[in-house]
Amino acid sequence: MSGLRIVAGVSASGKGTIIELLLNRHPNVERAITCTTRPPRGNSQDQARYQFLTDEQFDRMIDDGLLFEYEVVWGSRYGLPLSELERAKHSNEPVLLELDIRGVRKVLEYDSEARAVFLFCNAAEQKKRLIERNVSIETLESRMAGAANEITIAKELQSYFGDRIVLIDNSNQTIEQTYRAVERVVSP
Repeated sequence: MSGLRIVAGVSASGKGTIIELLLNRHPNVERAITCTTRPPRGNSQDQARYQFLTDEQFDRMIDDGLLFEYEVVWGSRYGLPLSELERAKHSNEPVLLELDIRGVRKVLEYDSEARAVFLFCNAAEQKKRLIERNVSIETLESRMAGAANEITIAKELQSYFGDRIVLIDNSNQTIEQTYRAVERVVSP
């Protein structure tokens, strides 16, 4: 059985919080390290969640065939190293991938045994959360519009992959209720 566990969701859906809970409560669960060209935020540690790369380094990884997939998300590039995907697929323990919905589609095509969850909240809740993050009006509008498209893709994946994609409307749930729903999909 594959060790791949995917947590995806719209911007401000709580992916990071849920992943941190999973990692803290399940010491055998690991996180795959992805690459990004965005600058580190606050206390982000290189190699803890992301490998922060320059545009030139990212281009070199693409040219060398070292990325399984990559996308431009909110103006920065994000990529999944092939080595991390292979490590997760062949692991005896769960390895979490935090991906956007397009990445989920590609990974599920690569490994149909992977288990995934997609988080979203209603538009009002998402807007509130983004405002709390002090994002610009342009970023807010862009992320809100993107969320509608991501939810559509997730619903398409749900019908194709059955219960391996779980849609959770967590706007009226506590973080603990959301965590328990996600845990059933991604834990060992």
